[in-house]
Amino acid sequence: MVPYSRTNLEQGDVEHIARHDPARVLREIQAHRATVDEYDIALGVCPRIAAVRADHPDCMEAWRP
Repeated sequence: MVPYSRTNLEQGDVEHIARHDPARVLREIQAHRATVDEYDIALGVCPRIAAVRADHPDCMEAWRP
């Protein structure tokens, strides 16, 4: 992996970052964390969110579909 620097970003990287505005992504993460904090897993909210990342090794077993 090439270390990040402003000079080695390729056009595809720049376009990806523009499409997925970092500030919006951080707001989305904050909203998801608030949802997890506010609702019990049994409500079904968290499993739907967690299902997107069910294949990730850090996904909690209890949250897998």
